[in-house]
Amino acid sequence: GRPRASVDCYQYVRNFLVMAACDGFVNTELFMTRVWRNVMLRRRELEYGAAELLLQGVEDYLRGPEWLMEVDGSALMRKNAQLNDKFVPLSEVDPELLDSADLDAIHPEPHHAIGIAGKLRKSIPYDKHLLPDALLRKAPGHMQTTGPCVYDNDTVARKTVLVLDVTGEKAAVRRMDRERNRRIIERERTLKRRWQLEHEKVAAAYADAFPKMTSEAWWRGHLGMK
Repeated sequence: GRPRASVDCYQYVRNFLVMAACDGFVNTELFMTRVWRNVMLRRRELEYGAAELLLQGVEDYLRGPEWLMEVDGSALMRKNAQLNDKFVPLSEVDPELLDSADLDAIHPEPHHAIGIAGKLRKSIPYDKHLLPDALLRKAPGHMQTTGPCVYDNDTVARKTVLVLDVTGEKAAVRRMDRERNRRIIERERTLKRRWQLEHEKVAAAYADAFPKMTSEAWWRGHLGMK
């Protein structure tokens, strides 16, 4: 129930790709299609930090096994955690924003029936960044999430989104940032080209390094154990 993009996005993507390279049993291209789609979905919900961590997970995977075996994992997780949504008790959220977010409209059950019209309203426009400011609503939207799963949301054409955790007792505030969104799109385009050029060679390197990465001797040295 703790939404943490540093784990749900970065660690999941990077580690999954490493294991896929080592065992060879996964359709990696299908997985990457899901990753690129997830980047778009996170941008759409103004979760820029999560989108950046998804891309960072792919970038760090492409650094190869030598980088992975040398990096300080604890320091890296602390650094990545800075991009997570900052959840605080509702009592610490701006009261005016809280009052205008219409939290009473949130449904407690996931996948509640909203009908075809409701689904269209929540999916068009698909990316609110494409709308001019004049068409964006001033009142904040809201959503409730565990991170990977969104329970309910009303974020269409909103510049500000109040995000509740699964308990409904804590919230984070997301605000539209067109420039940050543009940088993420450009970064993704560059990374897609890099992926096509490098991923096969990198996967082979991980497969070759797998025996060393899983050996007792290497881990004793890595952990400073006599």
